[in-house]
Amino acid sequence: LKLQFLYFIVAVHMAKVTLVACDELRVETTSKVCNMSKLLSELIEEQEGECEIPVANVRGHALKAIVEYMTHHCGNRAPELEKPLKRSLSEVLSTWDRDFLRVHGDQTTVFELIRGANFLNIRDLLELCCAYLAEMMKSKSVEDIRDMFGLENDFTEEEEEKLRREHNIEN
Repeated sequence: LKLQFLYFIVAVHMAKVTLVACDELRVETTSKVCNMSKLLSELIEEQEGECEIPVANVRGHALKAIVEYMTHHCGNRAPELEKPLKRSLSEVLSTWDRDFLRVHGDQTTVFELIRGANFLNIRDLLELCCAYLAEMMKSKSVEDIRDMFGLENDFTEEEEEKLRREHNIEN
């Protein structure tokens, strides 16, 4: 009976899960890896054996990166990031996480990873990407940040000057 229970536990954790991105890219992983996502974990509980889960809010290349992150950190959770960061992000991250951000750290992909991690409820990845984005913004001017997020300046010159004075922001 104990051996049957062990086989059942292994089968449940190792059941194949196919995630289907909004652009139809299919990413295969296991239910154990998917347990890093609260949403996927809940969806898998409702299934028996192998399953296919549409992930409508995430593009394929971002989904592959998310599964790569979950696979690495499955059973090897990333240390919690201090808030606020007192040192540079590269000083507090593991080598693997630094390399992950180096490969997937362009602005567009980071935005997609944030959206995907938020949708899938993967807190560690969401915090990592948000900290990375915050560090990217740290040395930028207001205009650079507007460009980064595609925001228009809807302040009048007078309103903007008043805000700069109130918050000691240089031109």
